[in-house]
Amino acid sequence: MPVFFIVGGFANSAWWDSARRSGIGHADWLRTRFARLLRPTVAFVAVWTMGGTVVALAGVDADLVRLGGAIVSLPLASAGNPSGLLHGPPVDGRRRYGGSP
Repeated sequence: MPVFFIVGGFANSAWWDSARRSGIGHADWLRTRFARLLRPTVAFVAVWTMGGTVVALAGVDADLVRLGGAIVSLPLASAGNPSGLLHGPPVDGRRRYGGSP
């Protein structure tokens, strides 16, 4: 799992460097980044919410439906962490200790 975050951080950093060289500001870059993550996330949540609703209405045990929803939602943590939490420190560190911001 740590490799996922390291590779994701490197990819975000490379993408940020490319955007900066193209004249794209940090706010625009973040807006684009979040839009790219939110579109498929909203679709994912909508499909699984509808599916869970259909299954619940079909009479499946409520505890089982909740468990299924919890398991299905686990990958959503991987979408938010690299984009929000892990972007700031690498950029700040590069600014403080050398390298291009």
